[in-house]
Formats: sequence, structure tokens, C-alpha cells
Amino acid sequence: MIPIFYKNYLVNYVGRDVTGKQNRYLNMTNKQSIIPLKNLVYNLDNCKTKTVGIVEGIFDVWKLGDNFVATFGTAIINYQILELLKFDKFYIIFDSEKDAWEKAINLGKKLASFSKDVEIIDLELKNKDIADLNEQELQDLKLLLE
Repeated sequence: MIPIFYKNYLVNYVGRDVTGKQNRYLNMTNKQSIIPLKNLVYNLDNCKTKTVGIVEGIFDVWKLGDNFVATFGTAIINYQILELLKFDKFYIIFDSEKDAWEKAINLGKKLASFSKDVEIIDLELKNKDIADLNEQELQDLKLLLE
């Protein structure tokens, strides 16, 4: 179980099945939650600069640390974009699958339409995840946000 905080309040959770017997991820229904999951951006409270790295999932944020946020997948809704607009510069780092790349470009266009500085980073992971990066690759990625 992964608690989801917003402004230091517990507002939702995500469960991760590690057995392979259930749905991979499970979160509270919109009716059960204080704030629906897709109305949130994970780790927003731990972003202390005007530059942010945007990734798909919670585990990517855990690997990269502060100043990185997750959108709970590649399907971004307008409320999440509004949350992101408090930053000035964006690095979008989605997984390498074609669909994810197209969604990253779409998100980049939306953010850029607000006169924001946007860069989409292709990690050339060849169907790997950010979690598969070695320590040097992670450090190089983190340097972008300093």
C-alpha cells in the first residue's frame, strides 16, 4: 500500500499486487477517496524548485527522488495540468513505448501552450523502465533538475 499525500494530507492510496493474481494496481474509487487519483500529481509536496521532472509512476519517482512527480500513467487530465503549471520548466520522461512517447509529446504541447519551457527526454530504454537505469544514468538525469 502506497499512501498518496497532498498538502500533507492523506487523500488516497495505491495498492500494488506483487503476486500476479490480481489487478496490478488498485486505488480507492473516486467516491471513497478524498481526492480522486487522477486529480493528483504524486510527490508534488516534495518539489522545491521551479523545474520538475514528470514521470509515469510512483516507483519512478522513488528511484529519482525530490523534484520529480508522477501522473499515475500517461493519461493526463486537465486538473493534473493545472497542478503542474506552478512550475516553469518541465522534463517529461515517460517510458519508451510508442504510445507513451505520443502521450509525452501531447503533454509537452499542452504545457508549452502556457509559455512554459518543456523538454521531452527519450531515454532510449528499448522497452525498459526508469527503474532499470544504472546509478550513473540516474545521477545524470537528476542533474537536469538542479
